[in-house]
Amino acid sequence: MFMGCLNPKSGSFVVDGRLTRHFTLIALGLPEKEILNTIYGQIMATHLKSFDNSYNKYDQKVVNATMSVFNAIALSPQFAPTARKFHYQFNLRDFNNIIEKLLLAEASPYARNPLNLARLWYHECNRVYLDRLITPEDIAKYNEFMGNAMKEFSDFKPDMITAEPNIVTSFISVAKGHEPAYVNIADMD
Repeated sequence: MFMGCLNPKSGSFVVDGRLTRHFTLIALGLPEKEILNTIYGQIMATHLKSFDNSYNKYDQKVVNATMSVFNAIALSPQFAPTARKFHYQFNLRDFNNIIEKLLLAEASPYARNPLNLARLWYHECNRVYLDRLITPEDIAKYNEFMGNAMKEFSDFKPDMITAEPNIVTSFISVAKGHEPAYVNIADMD
């Protein structure tokens, strides 16, 4: 199997037809919402089974909120890559990174407190998306997208989810002599 890319001459975007006949062009778009709901909903539901009953409905809420932010950013022309914003490459890997980090949450530190899961979700979205944004306009638009996505967590006020400090790590519990747990830290000290 061979794979080819790029253009043959600098400044030219025409590739000879005799060469292109040997290749097949494959382009993939964004998956449908139902597909993401099915795949990631089952993953989150399986993970949250080890949590107490207060987490039963949060598998779909987390997936829907993540999907809301992902679709808003991926389909927004404001977040398209440009020469100045060349690192604005938002794809399904970002969606996956958020869910993957949520899977690090264990049942015991999050017992009977779904707010901590919502705060973990908010932290991970900020880590994946907000950390890349460079202009105040982009940050304001992102915060608007997050505000819309947080409506999925209607049990909590947005101020509760976004309360500072919202830093999640696993090395603090290890430093205190406990098993590694991906949890919110109380303060910077």
